[in-house]
Amino acid sequence: MYLVGGVVLGAGLLALWGELRDAPLTDKLVVLGPLFYAIPLAAFGMQHFIDTRSIMGLIPRWIPGHLFFALLVGACLIAAGLSIATRIRSPLAAFLTAVMFVCFEALMILPGAAADPRNRINWIIVFREFTFCAGALSIAAAHASAASNLARNAARSFARLELGLALGFYAVQQILHPRNVPGVPLELVTPTWIPGHTIWTYLTGAVYLGAGLCLLANRRARAAALAAGAMLLILMFAVYLPMLVAKPLDLEAIDYFFDTLLFTGSVLAVAGIQLHAAAGASARDTITSAA
Repeated sequence: MYLVGGVVLGAGLLALWGELRDAPLTDKLVVLGPLFYAIPLAAFGMQHFIDTRSIMGLIPRWIPGHLFFALLVGACLIAAGLSIATRIRSPLAAFLTAVMFVCFEALMILPGAAADPRNRINWIIVFREFTFCAGALSIAAAHASAASNLARNAARSFARLELGLALGFYAVQQILHPRNVPGVPLELVTPTWIPGHTIWTYLTGAVYLGAGLCLLANRRARAAALAAGAMLLILMFAVYLPMLVAKPLDLEAIDYFFDTLLFTGSVLAVAGIQLHAAAGASARDTITSAA
């Protein structure tokens, strides 16, 4: 997983270096968003080959060929990660990735949440997967030159509303359960040796709440998504990287690290499509004024 993630990181930096160098300081995170999305996508693809039996156990029993689909999805995730990172057929790869996450929701995650609706973790996972879908759609819409304005605006609206709902729900969870890890508030408890371990959770909840409200109200949506993405990136270095360094071969620590990085990339991708929409609106205003 480390090797594949490193390869995607290197390939992505080579492909994005010129754009990253020329982008204004405030937009550099937006440029890196798809790369942050692609790295864990490929890493999780490799996990399908390393921890195949566990992956097979997640597939519903009524679906035949568990081994085949586990390996097929793994190969597709690696290919999608490389495609998104290098911008080679990235709109198609991102769109198919979004379709994949919708299938995951329909076949596994939503049925599990409906079977145990009082389990808050189930709903955290529901919002997480939909955010992954919103990130993939944002990447596809931002990079697809042939996409219609209607399709791009639909993707932008879905991503904004979905992320607003997810951040609002997560904000409440972070405040009610401050011992759990910040970012995506799953079962894992933040180690007490992390400096300010509880403060990180409350701070994340406050940022999420403000950003979520702005996104839902469609007020400074790009800045709100960018603030949430920056908060997540800070958590990557302050919380998840130390946890990974402490247990570099522990699959749970690896999963949480790449899972949070994928969420970070998704949030920044949503910020990116808000930027794209703002740039398009600015260009239209300029044309109208000139006319």
